[in-house]
Order: sequence, then C-alpha cells, then structure tokens
Amino acid sequence: MFNALTKLSENVPAYEVQSVRIETMTRSPWTRNPFMRSGLPVLIFCVAGSFGLGQLVQGKKDIEDLKSGKRSLTTREFDLEEDYKRTLNKLNVDEYEVIRIKRPEDETET
Repeated sequence: MFNALTKLSENVPAYEVQSVRIETMTRSPWTRNPFMRSGLPVLIFCVAGSFGLGQLVQGKKDIEDLKSGKRSLTTREFDLEEDYKRTLNKLNVDEYEVIRIKRPEDETET
C-alpha cells in the first residue's frame, strides 16, 4: 500500500499523498477487511440462528408434551433402590426358566 503511495507521490503533490495516507489509516477495520465486512456477520448470523432455532423447537416440543400429558416440566427425585424394587416387582423371577434355543449348527445334537 505504501509502495503505491510512494509511486503516486512522484506525480502528485505532497499534501494530497499525505491526505490519502491519513484516510487509509483512519478507515475502520470494517471497511478495510472483507472478512470483517461480510464474513463475520454471516458467521454470527448462522451461529445465533442455530441457537435460536434450537430454543424455538425445544419450546414447541415442551408445549406439545404438556398438552398431551406425556411429560411434565416438574422432575421427581430418582431413587435407585426404589426403582430396583419396582423393576423386580414387574418381573416374575421365581417362575423363570432357562431354555436353550436350537441353532441350525446344533441339529446333530438333540
């Protein structure tokens, strides 16, 4: 950039070259860098949109679950022993019998 300005200074008066240098130094980084001008806003828009859509979809699912009665937003405490006892009550462990399943390669054994 300064090389181009020094080449310009051969044909242009000094006060004009100095004003061009001051203008290039005082320009904001938003106008100097193309990434700052277009790339960064697009990147911020994509990331913010992703989070925003995630929140909207989650809220929609919460409302549908509350209306259908599948799930409530209140949580209950989890007790491992209580859950274990409840699972054992559902299963009938006393009448359980291990039965071997016949496989095609076990046809010789009967």
